[in-house]
Amino acid sequence: MTDGNRTATDAAGASVATTGTAVAGGGRAGGDPLTWVVAALLALPLVVAAVVALRSNDFATSDWALTELRIRDVGGTNTPLTGPYSRYDWYHPGPLLFWLLAPLYRLGGASAGSMHAAAAVLNVVAVIGSCVLARRLGGRPLLVVTGVVLAVAIAGSASEYADPWNPYLTVLPLVVFLLAAASVAAGDPWALPVMAAAGSFVVQSHIGHAVVVGVVGLAAVVTLVVVRRRGVQSGRPIPAPRRWAVAAVTTAVVVALWAAPAVDQITGDPGNLGEIVTYFTSPTDEPAAGMSRLPTVLGLELGPFGPWLGVAEPTDRASQLLDVPLWRAVPLLVGLAAALVVGWRRRQPAVLALGATSVLAVAAGSVAATRITGITYAYLLRYWWAIAMVGWMAVALAAWWARPPGVAAWWRRVPTRVALGAAVIVVALPVAVAVGRVAAGPPEDPNRTAIAAVANDVLAGLEPGASYAVLPHGQSWGEHLAAVMNLLDANGFAVATHPYFVTEYGEHMVFGSPDVPSRFAGRVIVASNEGVAEWAARPGVRVLASWDPLSADERNEMTRLIDEVAAQFTTAGRDDLADAARRGALGRRLALDGGALPSGVDPIAVERIAVLEERGIPVVVFLDPSPVTTDDLR
Repeated sequence: MTDGNRTATDAAGASVATTGTAVAGGGRAGGDPLTWVVAALLALPLVVAAVVALRSNDFATSDWALTELRIRDVGGTNTPLTGPYSRYDWYHPGPLLFWLLAPLYRLGGASAGSMHAAAAVLNVVAVIGSCVLARRLGGRPLLVVTGVVLAVAIAGSASEYADPWNPYLTVLPLVVFLLAAASVAAGDPWALPVMAAAGSFVVQSHIGHAVVVGVVGLAAVVTLVVVRRRGVQSGRPIPAPRRWAVAAVTTAVVVALWAAPAVDQITGDPGNLGEIVTYFTSPTDEPAAGMSRLPTVLGLELGPFGPWLGVAEPTDRASQLLDVPLWRAVPLLVGLAAALVVGWRRRQPAVLALGATSVLAVAAGSVAATRITGITYAYLLRYWWAIAMVGWMAVALAAWWARPPGVAAWWRRVPTRVALGAAVIVVALPVAVAVGRVAAGPPEDPNRTAIAAVANDVLAGLEPGASYAVLPHGQSWGEHLAAVMNLLDANGFAVATHPYFVTEYGEHMVFGSPDVPSRFAGRVIVASNEGVAEWAARPGVRVLASWDPLSADERNEMTRLIDEVAAQFTTAGRDDLADAARRGALGRRLALDGGALPSGVDPIAVERIAVLEERGIPVVVFLDPSPVTTDDLR
């Protein structure tokens, strides 16, 4: 690590003048052993997470099951051309997430565990890319800062970095994008195709990143073309062949990565990209969050102890974010302003570019946050994790260059080997914490526990290779329907469900589509809550498997309390709340209503019901063995 007032020799043996200006694109990052030491340290917990996932016997549910279904489609006649489904009845823009995970998924055994392992490997690529970009942009100081920030982030939210869910899997690639954008703005033209690739992946995987990627990416390109057109560090013009080579590679990357969404738009009826544009340019049934939620978002996501560190977001039982004061964002915002001043006054393009990129990302992210419709779920704000990470990188790098002369003089006397050893230790400490956390595996999840409990019995109770109609019944968001659909599809059954779920499963897995059988060996009913009793009373239906998160005594208590509270709600004229109690959704419904109870309703009983609901819902898989046709199921 070199001081800003002397000439040093980097690990590649090339003399690099560091007279107060960080070399943007001027250092051979790949030739510096520290780059690969830091990258290897960051990769270690992700590799451990991949191994843990491969050794697990986990099952996918909910969105993870839908993701696995689409990954399994890659390479066949139903290869996806669009991204993960959205709750707004369209798909995220492109299929890169599915396409990139598919080879490793199959190599690992085509299981839920191999899907998680593939996600961890993809994040290994992201941390390596981040390290190389940081070293090229800001030298060893930024490399070490990046290593510490990413190590702390991985330690804080260990299991989420081996998670294929699109809000999670896009966090570290967005860090790559932001570092690449800063590098482009600082004058490194070869960071442009990297920026295009990383930006394409995150936008295709989650449209919520589009504003950040669009604004920051455009600003970086404009800066490179207009401000840096005459040269980088040395002031020499960028040769025309090099400019044309960068332009050609970047164009090729964009065309290749966006070919599939373009084909879908041209051949689709309607095209998915058009559906997205229509949604965001038309009035919606749910109001946008607007400016009212922005202070909470900024205070939460940019605070010194933000969610990117693993601190849980404060939410109510409806998963709505609780209010957080805006002042928590002040330290980072002031730090970014100071970084811009330091970068300008010290003539440090890396500090200036990284600070400006972070400020633009905060502004663009704020616009994106105000456009969220419906409940502002915490998972919709995951892109802020990357913005916060890169923001603190910028502040730390500025602090390095703004250190007092006495500290700088003392640092010059520190032997290089001692400095490098200290840097490695600083990165290794949070990495050790991260390894310990990922080795423990992901936290328990009631939905995964439920499908693991019923999977073998469900498979054993069906005719091998037969086709089945799979339908849900009862209070559920489709977590268990997706799990059973995925389970049966993975084990060779031809399955289809109701056209109502066409966005989640695609036309090739819903009744009435050309590729779907017109006759089924029977109906598999995935029942939950009130649906269990309804199907248990039907003649000729048999139970394939069942699971209840509550003990028999707890279930009896729950039934009694629901009957009592439902009667009290009915007396108070709130039949809607009585119905919610019977459907197992009372806690969530009350949270959406603000939590106020009508007069005459027992609050202790309501709280006990809500606590028991959080343990999970009962799931029973029934088989109606009567053969049915598509016409019977309409």
